[in-house]
Formats: sequence, C-alpha cells, structure tokens
Amino acid sequence: MRNPSRFLLEIRTLSHGSHFENRRVEPKGFTLLELLIVVAIMGTLASIAISVYSGTIQKARIVKAIADIKNISVSLDNFYQDNQAYPDTLEQVGLGGLRDPWGNPYQYVNLATAPQQQWRRDRNNKPINTFYDLYSNGPDGDSQKQVNGAKSRDDIIRAWDGRFIGQGKALDELWDNDPQGQGKGQGGGQEKDPGGGQEKDPGGGQGKDPGGGQGKDPGGGQGKDPGGGQGKDPGGGQEKDPGGGQGKGKGKGG
Repeated sequence: MRNPSRFLLEIRTLSHGSHFENRRVEPKGFTLLELLIVVAIMGTLASIAISVYSGTIQKARIVKAIADIKNISVSLDNFYQDNQAYPDTLEQVGLGGLRDPWGNPYQYVNLATAPQQQWRRDRNNKPINTFYDLYSNGPDGDSQKQVNGAKSRDDIIRAWDGRFIGQGKALDELWDNDPQGQGKGQGGGQEKDPGGGQEKDPGGGQGKDPGGGQGKDPGGGQGKDPGGGQGKDPGGGQEKDPGGGQGKGKGKGG
C-alpha cells in the first residue's frame, strides 16, 4: 500500500510542472514592419554619408586645382624672366601633360598672341587678366569665355593677374562688391609685371579714383572756415584762415 503523503507530493509536483510548461514563452522574430523601419533608417544614414563624402572629395579636388594653377603660374613667370615673353603653350614649360583633378588638361591662353575671342572676360565683357589666362574647366569639363556663364560656374579660374584663384561663381559674385576688379583674391596681393613695370588694369585701362576723378575735399571744394567765411581773430590781430586765406580781426585790440 502506497504512502498517502508521498502520493500527495507526487501529485503536487506534477501539477506545478504542467503549470510552468503552460506559461513558457516561445521566442519571436522581427515583424515585417520592424524590418522595413530598420531598412529605411539604414538607407537614410547611408545617403547622408555618401553626400558628405562626395562633398569632401569635391572640395579636395578644388583645392588641388588651385594649387596646380599657382604652381603653373610660377613656371610661366620664370619662363618670362628668361625669355622676356610668355610661352605660347604649356608644353614649352614642360607642363603640357598636366591634368586637373577631373582628368582634363589645364587651359592656357597667351593674350599677347591669341585672338581676343579666346580671352576670358567678366560680365562686362572685359578681360580678367593682362598677360595670360589659366584655368581648369572644372567637374563638368566644359566652359564659357565669360565667367558668369552657366558652364563657367564650376571652373577654377586665375583672374586679376593672380590676385584671385578660385571657382568662377565666386569670381562672378565678387564683381557685385568690387565692379572695378581691384579686390584681393586668394592670390594674396597685387601682382606686378614680371618685366619690372607696373601692372595694367585688367579692364584695359589705367586705374582711376573710385569716385571717377581726383580726390577732393569731402565738402566738395577747398577747405573753408566752419563758420562759412574767413576766420576772425578774437584778439584783434590778423589770423591765418585754416582754408589758406588770412582772417580778419573780429574786435579791437586791448
């Protein structure tokens, strides 16, 4: 005969075991909606990363093109010092095979020998250089002679005889603030003729006073006494007028 207490213990054990088995949670996977959300987030992050990376690469290429143009300019100026004339092509200074960061040859035009149709010009149709043009056609590999043209916006251009080297759109925007073309660009300062003379105005003439004439007194004429006439001497003597004339005595001497 079985022990009643042991029989009850076995029943209790079996009942507890079945209870825990009924409460067991089966593992679940991701739902389709959750997977779609994760894929969308990853796609967004990837597009942002690619955009930032592409922009960084493009900026690095622009910097490289600017550095190349500066180095080419040095070689051209050295050639001028030795020959008293600029070369007709870059091959004459050993740089004919040099390519810009986009795989295209650098463009060089000697203004002393090339026809005017090949000269690069600003929005006012004036030459942007005095001696030679030097530029890269930029990422699109195409260009227009006027720097404000749609195809010239991404060109890397040397202008104002080296005072500016940068993108065509930046050069065109500078003309809004500096229509005389005398602003300082990335070149760092004014450039003189390698032959030792003064530089000509990129617009084809000599520089003039921004006001269009010789400097004048801010008042529009010669300096006068602030009171509107010649200065008077309070002590009764004569006084020289600051504007250049003699003053009259105001009162009687004591």
